[in-house]
Amino acid sequence: MSTTDRTSPTPSARTALDNVPAGSLLQSVRDVADLVVAVVRAVAFWAAALFPLTYLPAFLTGTTANHPLLIGGLVLVHVATLVVGRRHGLDADA
Repeated sequence: MSTTDRTSPTPSARTALDNVPAGSLLQSVRDVADLVVAVVRAVAFWAAALFPLTYLPAFLTGTTANHPLLIGGLVLVHVATLVVGRRHGLDADA
């Protein structure tokens, strides 16, 4: 009968992540996620701000009459960017 504990990994099976404290790894993942969210919000905010510039050429060229679904899609994307980017630049505790 063996007295070794088979539930713990052998020293050769350990990875570099085993030496990192769990709290700091979790905090790093949260920091990266927060950065990604901030970038997506910033891009959506500025896209929403610039999106109306696409409407004027569409009206002037007659695209609205020829391709109403395209214009509808542009409006839906504009609304989506407004929703996603609405919190850009606001403090997290506000």
